[in-house]
Amino acid sequence: MNEQLYALVRAGRVENVIVADDAFVASIAADWDAIIRVDGRLDRPGPGWTYDPAGDRFIPPAPEGGG
Repeated sequence: MNEQLYALVRAGRVENVIVADDAFVASIAADWDAIIRVDGRLDRPGPGWTYDPAGDRFIPPAPEGGG
């Protein structure tokens, strides 16, 4: 089994990050706006991060308290 790390994106926001194989990712692809492989990336996201498809980058959420 060849599992990788994927970000599940809906409406430009990472909803979850999962470990899955290609077959599972293919089976859930219709439920998500994007499923992005994130293992090996420097900007590895977590839930709540924003995904910018034009720049293929993840943006962390602003710190709580605005600061």
